[in-house]
Amino acid sequence: MKKYKNILNSVDKCDNFLLTTHVSPDGDGIGSLLGLKYILQLYADKIDLVLDDSVPEYLKFLSGTEDIYLYDEFDKTENRIDYDLVFVVDCGDLDRTGNVVNLISEDSKIINIDHHDDNQEYGSYNYVDSTVSSTGELIYDLAVELGANFKRDFGIAIAAAIITDTGNFKFSNTTSKAHRIIADMLELGIDTEKIIREVYENENYSGLKLKGSVLSNLHLAGEENISWASVSQKDLNHFQADWDDTEGLVNSIRSVKGVEVGVLFKEMAEDKIKVSLRSNEYFAVNEFAHQFEGGGHPRAAGCTIMASLAEVEEKVISKLESELGFNN
Repeated sequence: MKKYKNILNSVDKCDNFLLTTHVSPDGDGIGSLLGLKYILQLYADKIDLVLDDSVPEYLKFLSGTEDIYLYDEFDKTENRIDYDLVFVVDCGDLDRTGNVVNLISEDSKIINIDHHDDNQEYGSYNYVDSTVSSTGELIYDLAVELGANFKRDFGIAIAAAIITDTGNFKFSNTTSKAHRIIADMLELGIDTEKIIREVYENENYSGLKLKGSVLSNLHLAGEENISWASVSQKDLNHFQADWDDTEGLVNSIRSVKGVEVGVLFKEMAEDKIKVSLRSNEYFAVNEFAHQFEGGGHPRAAGCTIMASLAEVEEKVISKLESELGFNN
């Protein structure tokens, strides 16, 4: 029996689709979204891609990102309709789509495609596999099952999804299958070197200055098992940077020798702090993030806490120390 049989049946019966992913979209979310669009566009009269947050600057090299609506803009247009099918990719909880959830009607059928092991299985049909490296792998599998002809833009989108969610093949979620898919993309003529360069080696001056400043104020806690740093609104303004410039910074924070957990606090607004968490070997940061209504993967997770930067720093680091066994 075909794995995606219910999707195959559904796309044949429906005419209009909504595609979305989680707030603060990353390479896997955007790559999966675009890859899905390329394989569905033969089946639908209308496909709308809508996000609660804008596409990060480092992903705008991907063809098709210019056609993604920002919810605040899309909601004011006249083309809002009740969608037959809603595809939510790389998103463990429907509420993580942000305001886009308001576009989903009671009659819409939700297709949930994801690889987070804490996925809430909120869809009419759920395709969740936490053993794969990325949601991009699942979109690739769907394309194979649909018998889609792989095109260049599809290949770039899927390669970007896999490359970013494996940390350029450095993370423990990297599998032999992920490498085989990339091999297929290389045979399509996809320039993976260009993707890696665009994602990891294309930083602007202000962003590098910001990262240097943040890392110069790095802190250690929990008998040096925790490393952490913060970015305030004042920091952004001083270096004329933006939040896209902090991409990947938490991985540098985690890379301190002997550290198990790295934390980056980002002051998105007054009393609104985004917390990015990464671990190296054993600490499940997604379970920790659940305590603050966040989520993610065992080695990469996050949450948003409504309090001042100082309060959030103290609360999160103290709790981490306690759970790692370093509190008095």
